[in-house]
Amino acid sequence: MADGDQKQQLQIRVLVACPRSGSTIFMRIFHELPRCAVTSRLILPGNHHESGDKGLSRVKPDYSIYLDPESKSVYQQAATEGYATLISKEELVHVTKNEYDFAIFPSKAAYEMTRPAFLVRDPVRVYDSWKKMGWRDLDNFIISYRSLFDMMKASPTPYVVIYEQLVHDARATVAELTEYWGIQFDDCCLEFKQPFGDYIFKDDRDRSLYQDAVPDGQFSRIKSHTRVEEFRRHGLLSILELEQIEAEVGNLYLEAWGPRIDSVVALLAKKTWFGFDLDDTLHEFRKASAHAARSVFEAIQVMYPESDKQVDDLNATYREILRTKTANAFTDGRSSEDYRRERFSLLLEAHEYESSPEILKQLLVVYQTSLREALTLKAGAFNLLQKLKALGKNVMIVTEGPQDGQEWTVAELGLKPFIDILITTNEVGKSKVDGLFSAVLANHNIVPEDLIYIGDNPQRDILPAQAAGIDTVLYDENSNCLFSDPQNLRLNSLPKLEYLVGDWNVLGQLMR
Repeated sequence: MADGDQKQQLQIRVLVACPRSGSTIFMRIFHELPRCAVTSRLILPGNHHESGDKGLSRVKPDYSIYLDPESKSVYQQAATEGYATLISKEELVHVTKNEYDFAIFPSKAAYEMTRPAFLVRDPVRVYDSWKKMGWRDLDNFIISYRSLFDMMKASPTPYVVIYEQLVHDARATVAELTEYWGIQFDDCCLEFKQPFGDYIFKDDRDRSLYQDAVPDGQFSRIKSHTRVEEFRRHGLLSILELEQIEAEVGNLYLEAWGPRIDSVVALLAKKTWFGFDLDDTLHEFRKASAHAARSVFEAIQVMYPESDKQVDDLNATYREILRTKTANAFTDGRSSEDYRRERFSLLLEAHEYESSPEILKQLLVVYQTSLREALTLKAGAFNLLQKLKALGKNVMIVTEGPQDGQEWTVAELGLKPFIDILITTNEVGKSKVDGLFSAVLANHNIVPEDLIYIGDNPQRDILPAQAAGIDTVLYDENSNCLFSDPQNLRLNSLPKLEYLVGDWNVLGQLMR
């Protein structure tokens, strides 16, 4: 085949994303297809120039690929080597890297020529990855994320790829994209066998990003895997950061799902009851209780200064006591003070300390005071419950623990006005795995179809609730959202649930 024929057949396709959204995974995927050439930042070249702003080096877009593609060395190389498609990854730049934000597609013709696909990833996961890289300018992140959607909305035929959908069903997601781009799909592209970074680059600067002076951690996860996999969060976002991200751009992320979550919205709209686990679903129980326990250990050290026991020693013993003494899931009717007194007594005895009533009373006060200081709502919890009540929904808490302790926690967190019913294992005498949910339905005359339950523990929240016929939402901060089964949702933040139960008149307009 002559070079001229090859050049005429070479089509250009563009994948647009915010940095750290998973676009490098697509470079690896399409690099596995024999007729696909992969490059990056054709529109963002290394043509730096000095700006008037403190002499910072900036970058301007280069639109010549739309005007005269054959003049580009990357295009020439791809055509000469017989590729049918040249795919460029274009990431929206951000000021952290001293670059300008700009439009990748200057005209309708540019959209039509390259048939861009827009890669959308959950913004709380993207910014978590930004922080891992040391990029901590939240305002610029939000600008970058919004710019992606501005370009998407300007497209005559917006095509959206959801990163979380890729992780959940890589084959279907990539097969649909290849069809849209006019590329023949092959299952081989989902197994990464080609060397990482063995792409076609426009210059040495871009090549060094993938092959030479790679910033520490830049591609560590994707380089170490041989297929598409779900990555757990780094856990670097503060509650305030998460709430701001969800408030500013969280709705854009859910809108990008379009009709794929219509069934989820419809299901939630029909529910008259919303049930919640309390600990580590509506508030940061593990962190608060760990803080309170540590305060007790430090108080013991002060009481017994001659002892060589360290806080870590006391903590290890206490963890074992918790493991053995909470096996009944608080179903024996005792108060929170009874449980704590027993644990502290066993802790003191295990280390041969005196456990008099006076000492135990002091430790109980220390624990309660420290627990109150450390109580913190999960991001978005207050607004979610407020929204549910404004919509006329009934709200219940179904949780393990002593009744008095959980009532105290709800009051301290300021949630009492939003809760219609608080049910504990202590009150009912059944644990979640031993019939608590069925008892709740029977005792309060609720049919399972009217209730959806939100909890953070698959074994103690989700599976027992489902066994009672209740639809569920797994609240898992470490994982991706999953909307494929409306009866078995997975969300990683409470603001997302608030959006889904709200007024969604504009939901999915990008995709309809």
